[in-house]
Amino acid sequence: MEEPSFPLVDIPDADLDPSSLAEKKNKSFSSWLRSPTSCTQGAELKAIKDREEKPSEKTKRIEEKLDSEAREADLEGWARKLKGEQEALMTRIKDRAKRRAAMSDRKSAAKQERMKNIANLRLLEKMLGGSGTSKKGGKGTVRE
Repeated sequence: MEEPSFPLVDIPDADLDPSSLAEKKNKSFSSWLRSPTSCTQGAELKAIKDREEKPSEKTKRIEEKLDSEAREADLEGWARKLKGEQEALMTRIKDRAKRRAAMSDRKSAAKQERMKNIANLRLLEKMLGGSGTSKKGGKGTVRE
């Protein structure tokens, strides 16, 4: 689409005669209609965007095609590859569950390290003046 030019827009209204002023108002209104926020241009832009193929979709289709070709060429190798990927994923999931369980165990190394860090931060906070909360009053109670 061509960008229309509006030379009257930059000229102050006081410098224009009544016919030029009317033309300026008409042009500014039509430029508003052509703005990206207008319904028609928004719909046109969306239609153009929908027609264009996104690169991610294109690469996804290519990967699917290559995957299907590999499956057809070497079914057992393809199955072994998928099985390996699944096992790696399951190992990661199990490791994450173990770490989570270890954090709930009071004597685990991870929990001990976390408790040391918290104690050191609390000590540092006390040395630097602290947050002003009282342990006796509960969380968020301010000392006077």
